[in-house]
Amino acid sequence: MYLGTGFLVTCIAANLVRFGMRDHRIAAASLFILGLIVIGSMVMLSAHRATLLQRYSRVRELLATWEG
Repeated sequence: MYLGTGFLVTCIAANLVRFGMRDHRIAAASLFILGLIVIGSMVMLSAHRATLLQRYSRVRELLATWEG
């Protein structure tokens, strides 16, 4: 699943770069959307910071019990 998702993201990014070099409007639109995604994710991170840090500490505790 992760490999397929990574391949899909890489393929989409390569196509955006290729078409962005030909048509600058596509490059501008894709960079605008990327900026909105980054800003939106930072807002969500700030809004749910305590919950995310609590989950992160649980994952760290779980990983600390692993051997090998």
